[in-house]
Amino acid sequence: MTSGEDPIRLPQPPDGGGYGRFERAAPAPFVRQPDQTLAKVALWLSFVPLGATFLAGLGLGIAVLVRSRKDGLDHGRRKAIGAIVVASTYVVLIVVIAVLASRYDVDRDDDGEVVDTGEVAVTDLRTGDCIEEPIAGGEQVTLTVTPCDDPHRAEIFFEFDLEGGSYPGRRATARLARGGCLAQLPAAVRDGPPGQDLELYYLYPNNERNFRGDRTVSCLVVSEGLRTGSVTELA
Repeated sequence: MTSGEDPIRLPQPPDGGGYGRFERAAPAPFVRQPDQTLAKVALWLSFVPLGATFLAGLGLGIAVLVRSRKDGLDHGRRKAIGAIVVASTYVVLIVVIAVLASRYDVDRDDDGEVVDTGEVAVTDLRTGDCIEEPIAGGEQVTLTVTPCDDPHRAEIFFEFDLEGGSYPGRRATARLARGGCLAQLPAAVRDGPPGQDLELYYLYPNNERNFRGDRTVSCLVVSEGLRTGSVTELA
């Protein structure tokens, strides 16, 4: 060490020796995780469209949101919202189906005869139904039926189901439908005088999808003009 230089001083430890004490940290407080079981059950139930099961999922989903809002904890908020959305979708679908079903329904008496004019699906037509408007070409989805005592243009005089396992094709199906209807044509129409302005029409499943769902053929007599009464009552 040369003269005139300050000696090097090392830092001195605090009184008591060492550089401080190591103390054990206090344990962190235990925070219990929110229970999300109810939200999981709600989501599961909402996907089951059996009876009122999805409604139970809707109610449980709402209960989870209310509970989460009260205590400020997340009890499965996203699952609850998902359950509410799914269940609400089912509710909307049921309402739409009910509205459509009521629209395509008519009043009938105890014998099944139409008592008031209304629109029905072609799959709900019955033998003896009178149709207000003429049959248009192409695929028919609904028709307007009316009491036969009121003016109408057509009447269903016979219905039968096509046999066979697989769809035979549109032309073959049409041929079978026509043959079955001709065999049951009322004698008053078949043997009636010329010029009685009545024609044979028939409704049949015109593709494989319809054939698998409903094989019914509806046979109709269609008039060029309005008429009242049933064709089976023709002299």
